[in-house]
Amino acid sequence: MSPQVCTVRRRRHSEVIVAVNLCKQDCHFLRTIFSSCPWKLASVATLAAGVRHARSQAVPVIVCERDFQDGDWKLLLDEVGRLTKPPRLIVASRFADEHLWAEVLNLGGHDVLATPFDADEVHRVVSYAVDSWHFQVHAKAKYG
Repeated sequence: MSPQVCTVRRRRHSEVIVAVNLCKQDCHFLRTIFSSCPWKLASVATLAAGVRHARSQAVPVIVCERDFQDGDWKLLLDEVGRLTKPPRLIVASRFADEHLWAEVLNLGGHDVLATPFDADEVHRVVSYAVDSWHFQVHAKAKYG
């Protein structure tokens, strides 16, 4: 796969997208996709590490596996949902289906990405999640 040209509006600095418990191949694929965008990937192995990362700096998006050793996407969504600037949560799964997608959206997650990843779909979903996060952060700052 060759990196596509990123059409995302450039911001003053690169933003960190956190990957929680994604396999090395999926992380490599995301880094390749992100190479032409203003995003950097930080990969962590556990729910606890993902939450620590999101607490230590503003993170617009977290991409996580459906299940991992110290929890699942629902617990991660609950934990980061308590933050002042909660990131958008995207669940990645080889078993992405309508049931998972409906559950993620109904519980407040942003979207579901099927693995193996499709570059165009990843770009679209992550771009929208980042823009949505910025809109919420700025609206909250402006209107309280």
